Amino acid sequence: MSIQITGGAAGMPLSGGTLTGPFGATGTAATDLPTYGTEFLGASGWTSADWTGDWATGWAHTTGNVSVLSHATAAVNATKYQIAYTVTGRTAGSFTVAFGGQSLAGISATGAFGPKTTSTAALTITPTTDFNGTIVVSIRAITAGSTALWTLRDSGGTIRNELRVGMSNLTAVGHSAGQYNTTGNLTAVGYQAGYSNTTGNLTAVGYQAGLSNTTGNLTAVGHNAGYSNTTGTLTAVGYAAGRYNTTGTLTAVGYYAGRYLADGSTGNATSAGNVYLGANTRSGAASSANEIVIGDNAIGLGSGTCVIGTGLTLTALSGRVGVDGVNAPTAALHVPASSTARASLRIPDGTAPTAPNTGDVWAAGGKMYYFNGTIAKEIAFV
Repeated sequence: MSIQITGGAAGMPLSGGTLTGPFGATGTAATDLPTYGTEFLGASGWTSADWTGDWATGWAHTTGNVSVLSHATAAVNATKYQIAYTVTGRTAGSFTVAFGGQSLAGISATGAFGPKTTSTAALTITPTTDFNGTIVVSIRAITAGSTALWTLRDSGGTIRNELRVGMSNLTAVGHSAGQYNTTGNLTAVGYQAGYSNTTGNLTAVGYQAGLSNTTGNLTAVGHNAGYSNTTGTLTAVGYAAGRYNTTGTLTAVGYYAGRYLADGSTGNATSAGNVYLGANTRSGAASSANEIVIGDNAIGLGSGTCVIGTGLTLTALSGRVGVDGVNAPTAALHVPASSTARASLRIPDGTAPTAPNTGDVWAAGGKMYYFNGTIAKEIAFV
């Protein structure tokens, strides 16, 4: 649908006029969905040991095995596809669909998967041993984005804004925003926001926010926030937050939060349960897992670590503190019992402080000392 409002004999844009509503617009097939190519699969080319049936009526899995159902035709690399599957008769088990280097596991009901391929790997469907359903599967390339329902141009005829609504839960406002969405739940606002999303669950607000996401679960707010995410689970809030993350699980809040590794120039591409809070927070190592980094310009230490702040002179904690598995501390600081792997507390040998405070304890010259407010007393071990 296209509506143009002009005024005057020369067809100049209407100026100073009054429009009265209500106004409405009804979409077409071209505005509802992107354009699909022809069916990729066919009746021949299947390897189907321990599966019965055919491509047209569906493949039924014989339980008690994990035999792969596969099709011989290679995928085209760097191409968006819509893989639709109908599951009937299933009461147990699940299966994994893999195609073109991308996969979706734990499928047990009818749905769709819209990957952008990273290889030419052909279709495989791998069941769990107890999967007892029948699968009808279809693959079609996505050859073009959907047509905008409304298009706004400037005086030179250049597109400046578009509005899209679709068959799924789609609201996209912005030039090219959400134009490849098929069945994903998508809200996209901004130039090319959510541009590549097909079946992912995405909220993207900002210039090119979530641009590369296809099947991931992404919330991206800010210019280029979550830009490179494709299949990961990402929450990115801030200018270029989580900019280079592609896969994995990541929370990044702040300007450039979680964008780089420690060197400040290499993109932080893959994460597994990582959290970056603060402007310019960075990962300590590539492909880190369970890394928490908090504070302006703070740099992490890699997998399984937590860094709070940088250049701090004081950290105040309220309440009792338990360390390393002490979940119910009974003292201000409660450390765990020692083990063969580590001690409960370590005080490295150093030099005596020049102005100690009452209660200070330190090690120097191979001895332990305690300051009572007047003098340093050696702690004798007998």
